[in-house]
Amino acid sequence: MDSELSPEVYERNGQLFRKVKKASADGGEWEQERPVARTLDEAKALRQDFFHPIVGWVLSGYKLEKDRDTADIMADGSQGEPLSIEEQDRRLNVIHS
Repeated sequence: MDSELSPEVYERNGQLFRKVKKASADGGEWEQERPVARTLDEAKALRQDFFHPIVGWVLSGYKLEKDRDTADIMADGSQGEPLSIEEQDRRLNVIHS
């Protein structure tokens, strides 16, 4: 999947970067320069950031910068359904046999 680059991404010597504001221990702010990958596979392999147009920034190739909203999580439409006692027993017997 190719990235739709975020406007805050810039290129230097063929490598993409972005600046992220961080809080320091004394309460001030500083800017961290983070490398940005062009694809999610590249981000995973090189542990770089990647911008996904739907979920936003993926840090180091695996961690979302911002947690998904509850409404977004609930919108997937999946539902849990309790199993009857008989079905639970049947599944346990299959696993243990």
